[in-house]
Formats: sequence, structure tokens, C-alpha cells
Amino acid sequence: MKPRSFIFQKEVIHTHLIHVVFSAPDVNECILSNGGCHHHCCNTLGSFYCRCNPGYKLNPDGRTCSDIDECEMHNGGCQSKCINYDGGYSCECLPGQRLHTDGRTCIDMVSQCNINNGGCQHTCDDSHGRARCRCRQGYRLNPLDGRTCEAANSCARDNGGCAQRCDTIAGRPVCSCLPGFQLGRDGKTCNEIDACARDKGGCSHLCQSINGRPVCSCLPGYQLGRDGKTCEEFDACARDKGGCTHMCKSVQSRPVCSCLPGFQLGRDGKTCEGRVSNF
Repeated sequence: MKPRSFIFQKEVIHTHLIHVVFSAPDVNECILSNGGCHHHCCNTLGSFYCRCNPGYKLNPDGRTCSDIDECEMHNGGCQSKCINYDGGYSCECLPGQRLHTDGRTCIDMVSQCNINNGGCQHTCDDSHGRARCRCRQGYRLNPLDGRTCEAANSCARDNGGCAQRCDTIAGRPVCSCLPGFQLGRDGKTCNEIDACARDKGGCSHLCQSINGRPVCSCLPGYQLGRDGKTCEEFDACARDKGGCTHMCKSVQSRPVCSCLPGFQLGRDGKTCEGRVSNF
């Protein structure tokens, strides 16, 4: 018997293990209270981190920020003075120098006052590194151009301290007084002139100083003359013969009556009555 041949078919099956991970949606921690960050909150997939503004550094707590003092290291690169401020720094130069375009080095300035006096009418001052115009005493700087000078009105405020009149001369207040007043020793107050202090102001009898002028008056029995100063005896007989019937004589400005021959003065001292004959 002949031997038989058998064919066996082998089927190979390959199996792959697949891991399927179902993840929850990402939560943006920065939405609530900026994630607790001082400056910026940066959200990442499944987490977040804090970041600071330029000029600040993140503190060990990972949330708050503190200023970086750039001046601590190499003077901030400044040639002269380094000024640190919150979030940055700047360089400054000494008087007479200015900052170069690099913002760090300093170069000497050419005084602007050396060229045409800095354009100033009076005095140019560059002691603070910048040309400024100043005016001589009695003048003030024109606010429009900041260069020219104009005479200051020293009387504009409180009348220059003067009691009465004030005039600005060379930028200074010069006080003067109204007629009848004289300037006091302080050069500001005005005192009334006593016009009667010398020779009674020219008055014969009485003198009264009014507004610095003498006003004359006379004693009883006298009247003021036309010159307003001399006193003349009052002529009591000038009007109606002083009330006398016949004759009147002014004695100490009083009328003294008398009568013509054949008459005698009445009891009133004015009327004249005929004498009674004894025959």
C-alpha cells in the first residue's frame, strides 16, 4: 500500500492591544482670580503657570512678582548714575553732561550760554545743565518767550507797600504822598503835615492844620482879612453906626456911642436925647 500524503493549513492570527484613554476637558485655571498670579496667568493643558512683567522676577511662591533692581549689577550699565524704579531703571548724568543716544553713557555738553548768551536778554544760567534766562532786579521774565525781560510792576500787589501813591521806577516801588502829607522815615507811610508848626502857618491869630494846609481864624472882635491870614479889628460901627443915634466909635470891636452937643446919651447907651435946660 502506498503511503498517503496530507496537507495541513496553518492560520496565524495576530492580535494588537489598543489602549483607549478617555480624558476630561481642560480647565482654565486662569479664569478664576487670574489663577492667583500677581501679573500674568498662562494656561496649559491640564495646568498653568504665572509670569511677570518685564523688569520683575517671579518669587519662590511661583505666583507673586518683585521688582528687579537692575542697578545692583554693574550699575545697570550706566556710566554715571543709575536710578532704579518699579519695573525698570534709567541712567542720569552729572550737571554739565547729557545722556548719549545709547541711554547709558554721558557726554560733556557745550554751554548754550556761550552762544549768543543763550538768546537771553539779560543773564543766561546753565548751572543745572540747561540754559535758563534770568532777569536783573526790577525786571521779570516775559512768560511768552522766556528770554526777554520786562519792567516789573512793583506796585501791582498791595500798592507796593505804599500808604498812598506808588510809582514803579527801575522795577522798584517808589512811594509818595498826597498834598498835605509827607513821607515817613520808612519810605512808605504818609504822615499829615502840621501846617501850623512853623510861624502858625502865617496866621495872625489862630491856626488849624487841615489836610496839611493852614486854616486861619481870628480872636473875638477881629475878622479875617482878604489874604486869609491876617486878622483885622472888627469895625463895629460899619453897619448902621453900630446902632448909635449920633456918633459911633469902634473900640475893641464894640460900638461906643456919643451924642452931638446939646444932647445926652440915653440909658441904652445908643440913643441921644435933648438936654433939659436949667433956665
